[in-house]
Amino acid sequence: MPTDVTEAVNEHLVPILGSWAVHSRVRLTRLSRPGLTRPIVAQLDVRLTRHRVRAQVAATTTSEVVSALATRTIEQLT
Repeated sequence: MPTDVTEAVNEHLVPILGSWAVHSRVRLTRLSRPGLTRPIVAQLDVRLTRHRVRAQVAATTTSEVVSALATRTIEQLT
């Protein structure tokens, strides 16, 4: 994965999670199976003060997957 993906993930998720996140981890994977329409998978695991939030999305590009992950995280938090 490109190194700028880390910056993009931080830019999107830090404002969403703020100081609520005790611990968080994002895993990005590019699947190598031919013919996949959404080969990039992002998984988020966040431990909040009293709850745990998990989100998983897939997309065509890294920018799409980061945006989708941010949207999905907001949905999970609400």
